[in-house]
Amino acid sequence: MHCLDDDPWHFGYVRNWEPQVLTASKRTDHIEISRRRFTETKPATVESISRLYRLSKDSVSNTLHADTDSARGAFTSPRPIHYKKPHCITVREMAHLHGFPNQFRFHETKRHGARQIGNAVPPPFARAVAANIIQALAIEPTRPETPIDLGNLDLLRIATQRVLRTCNSRRAACQD
Repeated sequence: MHCLDDDPWHFGYVRNWEPQVLTASKRTDHIEISRRRFTETKPATVESISRLYRLSKDSVSNTLHADTDSARGAFTSPRPIHYKKPHCITVREMAHLHGFPNQFRFHETKRHGARQIGNAVPPPFARAVAANIIQALAIEPTRPETPIDLGNLDLLRIATQRVLRTCNSRRAACQD
């Protein structure tokens, strides 16, 4: 997952990236009472007020969900509490639990980054499915030779007003 050699890339393009730059790792700044409750919550249990699950160092994570859409109230799915520290896990920590490599970039906001991960097929699962398809089709895959750059950082930003205008225009088109 650290992507420091070619192994994590399998048959995809190796990406040019800076391993010392780790994105999506900003923690939530919880208020003191929440941090105290999180500290008092034992691993692999649910905190009584927030109903957030506290991860266990020696066990599996609960399922990481995307949030709900506006038709269902636009609720942000809760991120679990870190197994050791009194805060919800970061988007990067979610990505590690889901099996994303470190070079993978997510939306700059926690909500949208968490939604991307919650909606994603975990990369190890996708790789396993692809390996079975390759085997079933008797394909001899090759690895691309030329590394490529990561995408444009501007694609990781979203202008809410632009999205709302797009959604409203689509909705209007569907009603016509």
